[in-house]
Amino acid sequence: MEGNNVANLLFADGGRDEIGIGTNATSARLHVVKTGSGDIFQVDDESADTSPFIIKSDGDVGIGTASPTYKLHVNYIPPTNN
Repeated sequence: MEGNNVANLLFADGGRDEIGIGTNATSARLHVVKTGSGDIFQVDDESADTSPFIIKSDGDVGIGTASPTYKLHVNYIPPTNN
């Protein structure tokens, strides 16, 4: 699949059961290659959430924060019991 003149936007290798995003030279079940600037990977679970999981372009990983400042930055606020 190709779109917006970006080769290998999504690639599936059925013989090896691997998916490539941004690459057709997969070496894992899910292989993502990001070029240029910006975040590498982000997962949101609600539209108003502030990035429960993100991998920044510098390799820092944030859980519960959109702006990690460490290699692994976890921001957990326990729920209040009413």
